[in-house]
Amino acid sequence: MTSDSLLARREREITSHIDEGNIAFLGLISVQERIPEGFTRWDLEFDLQGRRASITCRANPDYGGVPHGLDNDVSLAVLVLYQRFGCPADGVIVTTAYQLLKLMGLDTSGYYYKALERSLGRLTHTTYTAREAWREDGRWESKQFRYLEKVYATGMGEGLDNKTVLKIELGKEIAASVRARYIKPLDLELLASLKRPPTRGLYRLLDGRRFAEGGTAVRTFEVGLLEWADVCKILDKRPEKIRRTLQGAHEELIQHGYLEAVEYVGRGKNQRIRYHFAPLAQVPDPAGVELLLAQGLSLSVAQRYAREYDLEHLRARVALYTAILEQGYRPRNRLGFLVDVIRDTQGKYANPEGFVSRQARPATRGRAAAQEGGEGEAEALAAWEAMSSEERMSHLKTVCGMVFKRHFTPRDFELLFEALDEGRLEAEAFYRELLAHSAPRKAAALAARLRTGFEG
Repeated sequence: MTSDSLLARREREITSHIDEGNIAFLGLISVQERIPEGFTRWDLEFDLQGRRASITCRANPDYGGVPHGLDNDVSLAVLVLYQRFGCPADGVIVTTAYQLLKLMGLDTSGYYYKALERSLGRLTHTTYTAREAWREDGRWESKQFRYLEKVYATGMGEGLDNKTVLKIELGKEIAASVRARYIKPLDLELLASLKRPPTRGLYRLLDGRRFAEGGTAVRTFEVGLLEWADVCKILDKRPEKIRRTLQGAHEELIQHGYLEAVEYVGRGKNQRIRYHFAPLAQVPDPAGVELLLAQGLSLSVAQRYAREYDLEHLRARVALYTAILEQGYRPRNRLGFLVDVIRDTQGKYANPEGFVSRQARPATRGRAAAQEGGEGEAEALAAWEAMSSEERMSHLKTVCGMVFKRHFTPRDFELLFEALDEGRLEAEAFYRELLAHSAPRKAAALAARLRTGFEG
């Protein structure tokens, strides 16, 4: 397989995103959107398969106390990017503050850059100690760890902005656990539909319990009210306050079909919460997801349509969409047009003259590109052509992070991204060059040539 094929494969090799199993189960981030000043530590003891286990958290007050609220979204976004980078052994990813906020679905106009900076600080300067509570090699181990080991940023002293480059090292224990495949499914489509950070935090925590028993999903989960308040890191332990804190998240999870019902059993401090999970949605066909990702659709959208339509339908509609474009039609929004073609079952789009299935069609521009530059490069370029200009730039910067991670400093990346944003480097031509130089030695040579240009 060529280096181009390897790069294209690495970009899409995990088509259903996952959560690390220990994080999902332990619930290390408070579901509360706001916490009191001075909330910088917590301790939790619990029974784990007939033995006592514990987890402690020690945070730095300079960053706003223990991880909470938005930190759940930031930690998940970093984990998603780690997967997109192919789960590298060193745990390092390169991105921008802008890309991270976009991935989280947050506004990029100003306020959230400061919130992101404080969140990254909390996740880097908070230490957790798990005693016989960290699953590794089939045993419960004791570990001390952080969500993030290090964060390097250009211009950190002046605050993050839309040009800030971030070089992030995921916590060593977390990265190792993901590579060892101690993981659980993560429904990004559902997660993206949840509006409030506390709901997303509770979803992650509940889903960790739902899949806790050997990876098999359970239909109900019951827990003591006060115990659950400890797990969720709710400070006010009055039963009515706990219920009120969780109420909005419960309602949203029921509204989106994740929970069927939430039942309270008993009275006062002896109450228990019984969660009734809705049946699991049909798992999307991985081949269908990969097909749609190759056309430039986002993961959550690709999962939705791979769940809704069978693979035969998707292949036929993608082939029709491609044929229409090759006949010269230029839609204002390519991805919107693709979705419309996929959803059309009324014959809205007539087959172009001479159209046959992709499998039977003679060599086209896509196949010619594959013959010249390798099948992987042709697939990557086909996906590139289907993207909007904003999606192209975001994708290009992600690939730059993959290829030059070992060769560039954050400042080098900043200069490269500035050249791309300002048009001094033409995006498509550079993307082609990047695909052709993805092998380590070629990447090093290209990086050296680019640095010389920066210095000049």
